[in-house]
Order: sequence, then structure tokens, then C-alpha cells
Amino acid sequence: MLPADRAEFRNLPLEEVVDGTYRNTARHIHKVDTLVFIAQGCQEETRQVSRQLELAKKKIAELGAALAEAEARREATEAGRLAMVEVLNEERAAHSFAKSALRASEVRLGEVQSEVVGLRYEGGVLRLKVEQLEARERRALERAEHAVDSFKESEEFCDMLEEETVDGFLRGFENFRRQMARFCPQLDLSTVRPRMRLGYNSDSDDVPAALASDAESAELDAAEPAAAVVELEGVPEAPAEAPAADLEPVPAEDPPVIAIDDPEGDAGATAAP
Repeated sequence: MLPADRAEFRNLPLEEVVDGTYRNTARHIHKVDTLVFIAQGCQEETRQVSRQLELAKKKIAELGAALAEAEARREATEAGRLAMVEVLNEERAAHSFAKSALRASEVRLGEVQSEVVGLRYEGGVLRLKVEQLEARERRALERAEHAVDSFKESEEFCDMLEEETVDGFLRGFENFRRQMARFCPQLDLSTVRPRMRLGYNSDSDDVPAALASDAESAELDAAEPAAAVVELEGVPEAPAEAPAADLEPVPAEDPPVIAIDDPEGDAGATAAP
């Protein structure tokens, strides 16, 4: 206590001091009770706050886990976004390349179309030329056929046929002579001269005239049988030991048989005397 308060306390009567002390004590007890009640309320609030704090800590932990998961998802999403951006950039590049290729293709298409138009024009020109050439070919064939027909109807063609006939006969006789010399060397056929019996006496006579006379004699003596005759001029008789009937047959390797006389001409010649 302060000195002033101590002096005042000493001057007060005992009853007032007791009453004052009692009142002060009651007031202090009331304050203590109030403080105890407040303390109990605070403890209850502290317990509630502690429970709420634990719940909050749990929620904070859950929220932290959710935040970590969300962060992981965000990172994955960011990686996916970056990948999508890269793919989009690649697609843009590919799209640009495709556009450039399309433009180049359009240019080439225009060039090809122009070439096709030119080729079609050239094809039309070539078709016209082909038609002209075909027409010329048809006209040339017609002229050639007409020339062939005219040549067949000419006397020159008949003369050529007659010459070919005589030449074929002579070649056939020479072939026959070689075969006879091969298989019958004892026979001397070098002096045998072929005669077609066309109605002339010498081999140097005119062949067309002989053919005409032969045709006339054939018409006169058509009823008589034809006989093949070979005129041998200046040839001695064959020796008896080598008769014609004993000639060896022609082997199978040389089958062609060559005629040396004209049967119709021979018939005309035999009937003429």
C-alpha cells in the first residue's frame, strides 16, 4: 500500500475496514468466479478450436494432396498441350507443304492439259493424214489391180507364161537327166534332146507358133490315145545287158518324177503323119 493509503487506512474505523474488506473480498471472489467461468468457456472454445484445427489440418492435408494431384494433372495437361502445339505446328507445316504441292500439281495439270490439247490437235492432224494415206493406198491398190488385170490381158503376159512353161520343161528334163546319170550311169543321155512335140521339127522354131499348131493338131486328133515319146537323135542302142526294165527304182529320198514329154503334143505329132 502507498503511504497515503496506509494513513487513510489507519484513520478509518474497524467496522468500515471490515466492511470494506468484506466487500472487496466478495468483489474479488466474484471476479475470480467470473474469471473461472471465462476460463472454462475459453477451455471449451479451445477444445472446439483444437478439434476444428485438426479438421482444418486434415482438410489442409487433403487439399495439399488434391493440389499436388491437380499440379500433376496440370503438368500432364501442359505436356499434352505442348505436344498438341507441336503436332499442330507439324500439321501447319504439312498443310503448307500440301498447299505448295497442290499449287505445283495445278501448274503441272495445266501444262498437261495444254499438252493434251496439243496432242489431240496433232492426233486429229495425223488422223486426217492417215485417212489421206489410206485413200491414196486404196487408189494405188485400185490402179495396181487395174494394171495387173491389164497386164494379164496383154500379149506380153501370155508370152511370159509360155516362156516360163518352156523353161520349166527344160529344167525338168535336165533334172531327169541328172537323176538318170546318177542311178543309171551306163546310159548316155548327153545327146538326148527334149522335144515337146508342139508341132515343130527343130528346137529353134518359134515357140508360140508351135504351140498354136499343136493346139490345132490336138483338136483334130482328140479322140486318139496320148502316148509319151522321146526322140533319140544320134544315140546308139542301149546294150542288151542293161535293158530299161532293169533300171533301179528311184529311192524314197528323191520322190519327184519329172515328165519330159507333153502327152497332148506327142499325140498330135503321132497323128500328123
